Amino acid sequence: MIALVTGSARGIGRAIATDLAAHGCTVIVHYRHSSAAAAQVLQQVQQHAPASRMMQADLLHAGEVQRLFNAIHQTYGRLDVLINTVGNLGVYHPITEVTLDEFDDVIGSNLRATLACIQQAVPLMQAIGGGQIINFACATAEQTIARKYTVPYYIAKSGVVTLTKSYAPLLAKDHISMNMISPGIVENSIVTDPLPMDRPAAYSDITAAVRWLLSSEASYLSGANIEVSGGWVPHQ
Repeated sequence: MIALVTGSARGIGRAIATDLAAHGCTVIVHYRHSSAAAAQVLQQVQQHAPASRMMQADLLHAGEVQRLFNAIHQTYGRLDVLINTVGNLGVYHPITEVTLDEFDDVIGSNLRATLACIQQAVPLMQAIGGGQIINFACATAEQTIARKYTVPYYIAKSGVVTLTKSYAPLLAKDHISMNMISPGIVENSIVTDPLPMDRPAAYSDITAAVRWLLSSEASYLSGANIEVSGGWVPHQ
């Protein structure tokens, strides 16, 4: 199984890439600028999946996204799994202070990049008779709640929810599933709210959810959203 994990040079993406490799996937380690970090991830990944590769692309540019997926097709001839983890939290101040450039960056990295990758992945999956796509939103992204300091981020992640639920029924006939994982506070988060379970989500909590969505046990799921938040609800 060939899996592309976007943003896999660090954080959640890195954890997913190494976990999938350990469980038998050939992984494409994607990065934008962090080539040294990506090389370290690839070294770990290739211990389990020697055919894995690292590939660079700026997902904010359509031409680079197309180049990335062309390279995947040329290298492997197929793509079975796409996991979209790329997305900046961006600025942390009131919407009255957000510039258009800041807004565009957050929307672009979280929502536009996700759409661009989906558009390129779907034909590759159709060609092999199916595939699986997992997008990343965030806790409570399905609810329209006013935010105090993270308005662009929650707009973008709400868009990922809408995008996923819109695509899912259209891809069912092609045996392509599309689901979401919505983390709350994760072990690398800068937010330090009191947590219902007295700890943040570990990367292993998230990788376990990814593996379950990719398993035969979740074969009937599409358009679903799994919140890995430990019951945490963000403040406004």
